[in-house]
Amino acid sequence: MRMRLWRMSDAEGECGQATVEYALVLCAFLATVVALGVMWHAVRDGVLLRRCMEALSHRLAASGAVGSAQDVSLY
Repeated sequence: MRMRLWRMSDAEGECGQATVEYALVLCAFLATVVALGVMWHAVRDGVLLRRCMEALSHRLAASGAVGSAQDVSLY
């Protein structure tokens, strides 16, 4: 009579791996959906456009030679 050691067969050992992989893929998919939803709301509300306008170097208040020099130095 053979004694069974505490060793799992291949089929038993891979059951948990599929579950973990499914959980990881599901979390990544949900994070992508949430990020796209946040971006959609930012674009819809104009927040993204305001942030882009604030970051522009071509939107300086000074005009003329001083404004052009500032624009060139910042670009």
